[in-house]
Amino acid sequence: EIVALARFLRACGAEIYGEGTPTIMVEGVRKLHGAVFEVPFDRIEAGTFLCAAAMTGGKLYLHGAEKQYMEQTLEVLEQAGCGLRYEEDAVYLQAPTRLLSDFTLATGPYPAFPTDMQPMVMSLLTLAKGTCMMSETVFEARFRHVAELCRMGANIQVHGRNAAVFGVEKLHGAKVRATDLRSGAALLLAALAAEGETIVEGSAFVERGYEKLEDALTFLGGRVQLVS
Repeated sequence: EIVALARFLRACGAEIYGEGTPTIMVEGVRKLHGAVFEVPFDRIEAGTFLCAAAMTGGKLYLHGAEKQYMEQTLEVLEQAGCGLRYEEDAVYLQAPTRLLSDFTLATGPYPAFPTDMQPMVMSLLTLAKGTCMMSETVFEARFRHVAELCRMGANIQVHGRNAAVFGVEKLHGAKVRATDLRSGAALLLAALAAEGETIVEGSAFVERGYEKLEDALTFLGGRVQLVS
């Protein structure tokens, strides 16, 4: 997103150099001007939909997603056993019969695995065969969704910034609470794959980062209803 912002500002006349590297140089100019710029796709939203399909045993053709900007997330899905096919601006995912685990995962700044995808991938791996060791190196207190996933039957142990996700056969419905945007998305994914009904409180968090997510998931076959 920083790279895209730099390119947008440069299209408007800014003097910016070094985006995508550890050092960015900005040279002041007298004024900016209008420009035509295409906003890139949301790689976290795209990853959320792919995880939803993978976790529920489905198929998904995601138009508008570009492989080069979400390679780390796609690599994790491949390690989990998903079949992936790529086109110039689309990704096709086929979920496996059973998700797989037994690998390690650590978040980091772009282009490393994004911290914003960690909760959704953790949700997915709760149903994977095996154990995944996850390390959160970007944000503190980014495991607040763990307790809620465990209320649904997940088996996760947290030690500081590290979490061990032990895959279980199934999740069950429960009343849980979202504490931030991505934890809410992770709980929604778990709810889609769980047996029974799940109530996710704190929908305002999710609505802040996804546009009508409940409609999109319903379109894909989920039974999701936004209630007051």
